[in-house]
Amino acid sequence: MKRAPITVVSIGGTFEVQPTDTLQTPVRGMLFEVTKHLDAERFRPRWLPYPAVYGDGMSYTESVREGVARAADVARDASRYGPTVLLGFSQGGDVAARLANGISSGLFDEINCVGVGLLADPGRAPRQLAHAGVDATYGIIGARQVATDLFPVWQMAAPGDPICRLPAGSPLRSVADLTAMMSNRPGSFGPWLDDINRRMREKRTQRWWDIANWRTWNGALDQLANYTVRGRHTCYGAERCPGTTVSYTERLAQLIAGVRA
Repeated sequence: MKRAPITVVSIGGTFEVQPTDTLQTPVRGMLFEVTKHLDAERFRPRWLPYPAVYGDGMSYTESVREGVARAADVARDASRYGPTVLLGFSQGGDVAARLANGISSGLFDEINCVGVGLLADPGRAPRQLAHAGVDATYGIIGARQVATDLFPVWQMAAPGDPICRLPAGSPLRSVADLTAMMSNRPGSFGPWLDDINRRMREKRTQRWWDIANWRTWNGALDQLANYTVRGRHTCYGAERCPGTTVSYTERLAQLIAGVRA
C-alpha cells in the first residue's frame, strides 16, 4: 500500500505572502529554495496563507498569532491523512516554532508532526543550530528554545544575519521589543503604547544594555547594514551551509528528506 505523502506546511516570511494566496499557491520566496529539492512523490508542500506583515494594517504580534492559528488548522487537517513537517522562514519561522512548542506541550494532539525546519528564526535560542558555527548569538526578538522531544528541529542561521544571529548586547533588540505591536491601522496607537508600558512594567524588554553584554554593545549600524544592504537575511539559497558542500536551503531539504514517517 502506497504511503500518504508528507505535507510540508510552508510558512513564508514578512511580506512574502499575498492577500490572494491560498493553500494551492505554489511555494515562493526563500522556502521554494527548500521545497524544490524535495521528492515530489514523497512530499506535498502547501503554502500557508496568513498576514505575514509587520505593522502594515496589523502588528507583528497579531500576524504571528494568526499565522499559528492558520498553520495549526492546516496541519491538523493534513494529519488526518498522513504526517506533516512545519517549515518556516523569518516571521514564518517564528510561527512554525511557536506551533511546534504548542504541539510538544500537548495543545495540538491531533497534529502528526515529524519534523520542523526553521530558516532565520527571529526567536532562535543560543546554540540551537543544525550546522557548524555555534556561538552565543540568538534571535532579535529573544531566545525561545524549540522542544525536540517529539520530533527533530533543524535551525539554520547564517553568521551576520541580525534577525536570527544577533549579539546579546545589540541595541537592535529594543527595536524588536518596542515595535511588536506597532501598526498603521486606525486606533492601534493606544494598544501599541499599552504593550510598551506593559513590557516595561513587567520587565519583559531585552536587557541588551546589561553590563554583562558590554563587549557586544557596539555594531548596531553594521548589523543593520547586514540586513538592509549586505543581504545576510536572504543568503540562504546561495551561500554554502557550514560543514557541507551545499546551500543552507538544500541542506535543510536533505534533513527533511531524512525524516522517518
